[in-house]
Amino acid sequence: MTVEQAREVEQKTSKAIQMKAAEKTYGANKKKSDAYMAANAKKEGVKTIGQGVQVKELKAGSGATPKASDVVKINYVGKTIDGKVFDQRDGATMPVGGVIPGFTEALTKMPVGSKWEITIPYTAGYGAEQPSPDLKPFSTLIFTVELLGIEKAPEGQPGMPQGMSAMPGVSQVCNQLKA
Repeated sequence: MTVEQAREVEQKTSKAIQMKAAEKTYGANKKKSDAYMAANAKKEGVKTIGQGVQVKELKAGSGATPKASDVVKINYVGKTIDGKVFDQRDGATMPVGGVIPGFTEALTKMPVGSKWEITIPYTAGYGAEQPSPDLKPFSTLIFTVELLGIEKAPEGQPGMPQGMSAMPGVSQVCNQLKA
């Protein structure tokens, strides 16, 4: 076994232990999120794309569609299934491939000028992790996103603008740490 393989085994084992511990404490939240995703999938206009992400087009766009290596400018509001806003920004610039997997999945299918409601299951979000006090493990995330444009990545950091938090929901945590 190589050192890299050993690290991979260690990471998978650690993640499995974390998942089991989180399930004991937050199992009810996991069930609530699963039920929400099942009910939301039946709503009119909701389509399920890769990784179980559900999208509903609120406004059609006709521009280019970003790639995972692009940087986009968006307006977004992130909410829990209880309707609590955990993050919100207008004119945010972020790397498409530097956010949670479900957010990347949706952005790479979204044309510029469109506005979507994106519902991300915990399996394509933060999983058993708790990135902030507002987001419990196994949380389904609901984002209303308007794709304003595709930006040029800054030199030396393709796909990652300097000084920014790439993950929706993390900007609040970073701001709390600065305070």
